[in-house]
This record gives sequence, structure tokens and C-alpha cells, in this order.
Amino acid sequence: MNVRKNNICWLIILITLCLISVKPAFAASARGLVADGNKSYNQGKFAEAMQDYDRAAKINTNSPQILFNQGNALYNLGKFPAAAQAYEKAIQLTKDKKLIGAGKYNLGNTFFRQGQQEKKDLDKALTAYQTSIDYYQQALDSTPDNTDAGRNIEVARRLIKKVLAEKKRQEQQQKEQEKKRQKNKKDLQDLIKKQQNLADQNKEISKKKDQQEGQKERQELANKQKKLQEKTKQLADKLTKDKQGKEAKEHLDKAEDAQKKAADNLGKDKAKESQKNLDKAKEELQKSLESLNKDEADKNKKNGNKKKGKKGKNGDDNVGKSTEPGKDKSSQQDKKQPGEEKKSTAPPSKTAKDILAKEKQNRQKRQIQGAFGYQAVEKDW
Repeated sequence: MNVRKNNICWLIILITLCLISVKPAFAASARGLVADGNKSYNQGKFAEAMQDYDRAAKINTNSPQILFNQGNALYNLGKFPAAAQAYEKAIQLTKDKKLIGAGKYNLGNTFFRQGQQEKKDLDKALTAYQTSIDYYQQALDSTPDNTDAGRNIEVARRLIKKVLAEKKRQEQQQKEQEKKRQKNKKDLQDLIKKQQNLADQNKEISKKKDQQEGQKERQELANKQKKLQEKTKQLADKLTKDKQGKEAKEHLDKAEDAQKKAADNLGKDKAKESQKNLDKAKEELQKSLESLNKDEADKNKKNGNKKKGKKGKNGDDNVGKSTEPGKDKSSQQDKKQPGEEKKSTAPPSKTAKDILAKEKQNRQKRQIQGAFGYQAVEKDW
């Protein structure tokens, strides 16, 4: 995907006032390192560019322009969280509206990419896309003619819809899986009950004095055990098909083996041997149920921790446009004054539905601005 990114790399040009308190060699060194970094950046050597920017930052600390360049290099290296930190700090240290707007736009792209990386955790992807829209909107507020930010909002909005649709599909799938799980547990409980009945019946037969009658009844038990064995096999196959309980399935296989031996020994009128097999089958069936219950408890615990963590606190090819580094140069380096309060760049917390509703309002507002000389930034949603 071709994300259009405001890739402005700011060259360090220290004004005369700064040179009064800084040695000329000091300034020249920082400026040279940034120039070398920009050259490497333009050649796609982002790791080398980052090394030069880092060295320049050690010489000229708290430079918003160097931080901005570091953010660009980190972004292209795929280190999006670190890139976001660099952009945020650059914004906090400058009063340059152009730099602030570019930083907000790049933050939008950074969180957009993070959303694309979240393939498994859709909630994290949703949060990242929501955050990217917040920053794109802030970039538009700073520079209303930033048409790329408007287009990116549209793309992020479409992806939010896709994520919400996928979440809904997965939730429905989970409900269906839960129904199957409960049905399998119920069938397993029924198997345990019937297996226990067979074991109890065999004990009662052993108490009878009439051996011929006992042999006949054991043959009937053998037939019942064969039918129960078939049901056990069917349930084991269902667990495999439903991708549920690998350990539970292994116990069912052992139970099936014990049931087969029980049926053979019952048919041969071997009371003691068949009783051991019947008890073993029931024991394995019980272990299978316990394993299913444990899997369910572990899953519920995992989901509970996930929800608890959320309470405490990247699609399309037309996202944004790149500007080559070094083309837009800053002629002045802003310095944060002692005691100056930092600018907050944290986006507000919103739900996906809030974001989509808010974007409809923002779109209408931008269209109204377009009628008074501002360019409309997007087509109909």
C-alpha cells in the first residue's frame, strides 16, 4: 500500500541569535550530520539516515526538526510506535504551525500503519484507525488545504467499517462455536451416564447365580457397549471437526479403546476383565469432560483479562502523498522556553461509531469551507 506521507525532512539552519550561544563548529557539525542523513534518506537508506539523525540529536538536543526527521526514518523502518513518539515530541517542542500540521499528518499515517499490522487483535486495529482519523482531522484543522488528510480520513473510515464487519462475523462465529461446545459437552455427559449404567449392570449380573442367564445378559451388554463405542467415536470426530479439545479428544480415543475391550470381554463372559474395561472407559470419558471444562474456563479467563485490559486503557492504495526529504527547509529552529507547558497531542478516546458519526459532521463542515475558498477534500462517503 502506498501511504501518502508528509515526508518533510527539516534541515538544521541555525539563525544568528542561536550562534551567539553555540560554537560555530557545533552548529556546522549538526547541520552536516542532518544533511548526510537526508542524503541517505533520499537514497532509501533509512537505517543509515537514522544513525546520522541520532548523532545530530546528541549534539543539538530537543530539536523539533531533527526529531521530525527521526520520526520519518523510523516510520520507513517500520518502527511505528517509536516514530509516533518522535513526532509527538517534535510537535511539543515547536510553535511552527507547518511543522505541527505535518507532524499531526504523519502521526495519522503512523497509527494507520499500526492498524494494518494488527491482523489478530481487531480491537487494537480499530483503536489505531480511530486514532489515525483523529490526527488527520487535527492536521486538517491546522492546514485546511491538506487534501491528502481528507482522503486518508475516508480510507481509514472505510477500514473501520471493514473491521467492525469482521468483528461482527467473528462474534457470530464464536457464538456458533460455543453452541457446538455446549452440545458436545452435553453428549459427553450422556455418554458418561450410559457408560456408568453399563458398569453397574455388569456388577449386578456378577451377583446372579444363574451363569447361563448371566452370560446372556452380558452378551446384551456387549451389544450396548458396541453402540456406545460408536457414539464415542462420532463425538471424537466432532471434536476434531469443530477444532475443540485436543486433549479431550485423546481421552475419547482411550475411552473408545477401553469400550472395545469391554465389548470383547463381555461377549466372552469375562466378568472381571470386562468390569475393568468398563470402569476404564468411564474414567477416560470423565477426563475428557474435565478437559473440555478446563479449556472453556481458560478461554473465559483469557477473554476476561482481555476485556479488563481494554478498560484500563493499519487497505487501500490511495492514502496520502509523499514529499521528498529536504525539499521543505526550516529557516528557524524553535526552542522550548523554560517552564513552557507542553502541547498535548493525545487524541481523544472515541468509539468506532462515534468516529464515523463525527466524520459525517466534519465532512459537511469542510464542504461549507470549500464554498468560501477552501478546497473540498473528499467525495461522498
